[in-house]
Amino acid sequence: ALNIKQFVNTTDPIWTYNSTENTTILCKVDQIRDLQEQSYLFNRSFYAGYLNWTTLNAEGTFNVGDPAELNVNLQDTSPGYKYKETLLYTDNYNSCAIVRIEPTASDGAEWYEHLVKNSSITKRKNKDCINFFKNITSKGRKVYRSRCLHMLSVGNATFSRWELH
Repeated sequence: ALNIKQFVNTTDPIWTYNSTENTTILCKVDQIRDLQEQSYLFNRSFYAGYLNWTTLNAEGTFNVGDPAELNVNLQDTSPGYKYKETLLYTDNYNSCAIVRIEPTASDGAEWYEHLVKNSSITKRKNKDCINFFKNITSKGRKVYRSRCLHMLSVGNATFSRWELH
């Protein structure tokens, strides 16, 4: 059975590699703060353009009835942004995953994300996840760039857009 807690239970940063979300953000990454039986606290960082590296507090709650599901509340956004994240696939190494994301508070459309753990982002282990992602959607844009690794290490620095291509 698919278990999202097993996937996120890591100190390894988790990157959004590819996404069908209608957005222009780059370098989206989740980093664990704390994991309990029912809850998962993490920081979500991303580059929103205008030299803006943003980090939000996020709080996830596991669904006892369905281990593939995580309900997320993104703080620091008004109103608090809530959505459900469902694990659809993970590779044998647990190094990458495909998730479906459904906003719960708004009428927003659902989207899909291909997630990759930091320790595998430069390796070619990703093939199975890439294929799964291609099978469920023909669109998708690469949110990850190799420059993102640098941004993760320097944290809240400013970058111009061209540095990311």
